[in-house]
Amino acid sequence: MKKLVFFFVFINVGLMFSQEFQQQEVAVNDIKRFRIGVKAGILNGIGGGIEYVTPFLGNRIAPYADFGYMPISTFKSTYFEIGSNIYFGNKGKGLYASVSYGNLNAEMSELELVTDDGRNLTNGVAKEKISSFNVKLGLKKGKKLYYRIEVGYAIGSFPTEIPVTGDIDGMEETIIFSIDDLLDEVAISISGNGYVLFNLGIGYSF
Repeated sequence: MKKLVFFFVFINVGLMFSQEFQQQEVAVNDIKRFRIGVKAGILNGIGGGIEYVTPFLGNRIAPYADFGYMPISTFKSTYFEIGSNIYFGNKGKGLYASVSYGNLNAEMSELELVTDDGRNLTNGVAKEKISSFNVKLGLKKGKKLYYRIEVGYAIGSFPTEIPVTGDIDGMEETIIFSIDDLLDEVAISISGNGYVLFNLGIGYSF
């Protein structure tokens, strides 16, 4: 009797796993692998991106590229990022982790600053390129039409001082200023170790 009960339990468990496997196979074969969308966030600004879900590791590896532009008052930047999302599930959606390389080209203009010796610098312009290694955690929901949210941190070696070129007493000069002095002008926070990333996006899969 015990053997008979065990046999029926074994058969039922096997059927359950078989049905679940078949359902997963159908879902996996129905994955929309190519995604194109728009994103908005800090510090990538407003832009777009593409993503492709490969079959590697059970449809979990998805390389992507993002670009963006951000104008805030006298601060303007362009941003490019390339990396890969690693989905926790095998359907190319849901919760995922992300690792990437980012490149931020920033320019601040119309700066009004005071030098260490008390002189006034006007019409100042500062430019800087910042590279970073990014780690993020994200969530993607939806099939054809989707939305996603991401939060993470950009890790890199960020300058503590930036040269600013502007007018001092009618002459053009270049003076070194603390990055904190410049970012206070545009209310942006970047520490010596990195900055916080936050993105919202929508897009279409096919």
